[in-house]
Amino acid sequence: MSKSGQSRILLAGMAAALSTALRGSGFRVDAALSLAAISLVDCDEPPDLVIVGLHDFTTFGDGAVEKISFLAGGARLAILCEKPDLPMPENAPILVASGIEMLYLSELSSGVLAARISRVIASHRMNDLLVAAQHESRKTRFLEDELSMQSDVLRRQQTLNWEILSNISAGVLIVDQEGCILFANGTAVELVCNSQNAIGRFYAEVLAREVQRPIDAALNAPETGSDLRCRVKSGAKHLALQICSLREEPEVLRGILVFISDETGEILRDSRMATAEKLATLGTAFSGVAHELRNPLSIIATQALSGLKHLDNQEKLVAVFDSVRKHAERCASVTNAMLELASSNPAVPVYHSLAELIEESLRIVGFKSEAQRIAFVNTVSPDFRIYADRNRTRQILVNMIVNAVDATTSGGTVSIAAVRDKARIVVSVEDTGPGIDPAAAPFVFDPFYTTKDPGSGTGMGLSLAAKMIGDCGGSIWFESKPGKTVFFAAFPAERIV
Repeated sequence: MSKSGQSRILLAGMAAALSTALRGSGFRVDAALSLAAISLVDCDEPPDLVIVGLHDFTTFGDGAVEKISFLAGGARLAILCEKPDLPMPENAPILVASGIEMLYLSELSSGVLAARISRVIASHRMNDLLVAAQHESRKTRFLEDELSMQSDVLRRQQTLNWEILSNISAGVLIVDQEGCILFANGTAVELVCNSQNAIGRFYAEVLAREVQRPIDAALNAPETGSDLRCRVKSGAKHLALQICSLREEPEVLRGILVFISDETGEILRDSRMATAEKLATLGTAFSGVAHELRNPLSIIATQALSGLKHLDNQEKLVAVFDSVRKHAERCASVTNAMLELASSNPAVPVYHSLAELIEESLRIVGFKSEAQRIAFVNTVSPDFRIYADRNRTRQILVNMIVNAVDATTSGGTVSIAAVRDKARIVVSVEDTGPGIDPAAAPFVFDPFYTTKDPGSGTGMGLSLAAKMIGDCGGSIWFESKPGKTVFFAAFPAERIV
């Protein structure tokens, strides 16, 4: 149909003579003098029907239907005959099978021809609409089937996701932007909820107070807020929380996903390991204490006897008492160091003189170096101060020095030095031992790993040193080659805010 609403007809060959009559019947008509000229007709849109004379069609040869349809841009085809009672061509069955209508010139004057053409065009349009409707129907059914399949997949995935979240060992909470709990698995309920019916309730009503605070922070985080990780103590439980923002867009918070891990067992295990290593260190240190106390106590006893012999000599007595005081203070210093080393008090970081801590550590393990004829070289500046817990720092230094002494052969040297690196003081403990086997290097800081003979070590010294220095914001590492190993410990030189 043309833009004007008229049915458009293309007449080809002998049928072109009908142009005037069909225009008078209200059709828009284009004409081609021959079938071959059909493609040359300047049509801005395909015709509704191509009418070809029977003679022209017959002479077009085999495949005439396909050829004419191609030339006409796929338009429908009709054949014009003189009248109905004339003999039909041999290919008439093919025409009927192809759905090609037969039109008759004898019906022109009565108006039947025009009516038949209109009927044919209407029939073709109806068929086109039906085909289009069938296509749309098939497309709709396909989309419905696809949607149903996708919905089924999503339901299965959702069920699987809920099953996974419900059965993982960590606690899982999902809280919407308004603070309503949308999901809580059994582990989360057990760890942080005061009610079995947490879902659908406001988190402040059912969660432990210690857990509420980081959730408050996450829900009120800025638009670009990153995920939050923290540790809290709730009752006797030590919990690690990881809170992830659920955002459709960076500025639109839809809720938060909270993972909760119970680290109570791990912390208790670490505490037991620290206690075991401390006992091992104390066992080593007690021998040193006996050695450190024996000499000053012997001097005190000797000076006391000397004082008894010079009771009438005041100047001599003053010298004796001064000597007794100095050696008693030395005994007290060693005893206090041992008491602090054995202490289980919580870490209290304050500023300390690094040189003093190293001297105390050397006194504790000094006997061990004397027995093995190992020399200490300490070049640490007295000006260096670190911000850390005194007892734990001493234990780190003792463990590092004992490790160096054990690695050094008789007659060797253990050198202790320190340098400032921005906000850190880096302590180095160097030995002249054989070096660390490259195959053992990855395991040096692993718990219970040791290369010493059975019964000679716990394998916990360096592991605990690494943990304790990490807890105070520092780090530990080493460099080794044959004949030399250096362990480095970086301590904060300033308070970390």
